[in-house]
Amino acid sequence: MPVATRIVAARKAGISTALLAAFVATLCLKGGPTRADMAEEIIATSGVRAGLVVWVQRGDVEPTLTLARKTQALIHVLAIDAERVPALRQRLAKEGLAGRVTVEAWKGGLLPLVDESVNLVVVEPPASVSDAEARRVLRPGGVLLVGSEGQQRKTVKPWPADIDQWTHFLHDPSGNAVASDR
Repeated sequence: MPVATRIVAARKAGISTALLAAFVATLCLKGGPTRADMAEEIIATSGVRAGLVVWVQRGDVEPTLTLARKTQALIHVLAIDAERVPALRQRLAKEGLAGRVTVEAWKGGLLPLVDESVNLVVVEPPASVSDAEARRVLRPGGVLLVGSEGQQRKTVKPWPADIDQWTHFLHDPSGNAVASDR
């Protein structure tokens, strides 16, 4: 949770100014929010804990490890800083996460993924991906998060009106494996 949000919550809870000052001082000594907090925020904001996650970022180790440890997702990092890729790959291998988490250097443009295959796309500045390109790779119901910690914009790709949803293995509770697509 961003420091500003914590402060506002503390004030609403009626915490005195002296206690609030001590809290802020503790955060400052601790170093405030860490880069690993970004992964926590991604999980909380998106609600996605499984499936395919694509994270366009600098190539930071700690938030990537945190996201991998706290979800069941397959994570594909598109690192805009190619120099960080080897260190991130080595750390993932050391932690036993290589394979479930993959990393590649990315120079921008089109995302190297097929249409409607991704559950969550996270785009963290200074990287940028057009909304149209992100929507192309998102599955219906998939989530797009754009922005830095505490300032993420969330967009959910709508489910097409002409495609039925499968709520059970065999379509619906009746066990009839025929959808009502139009």
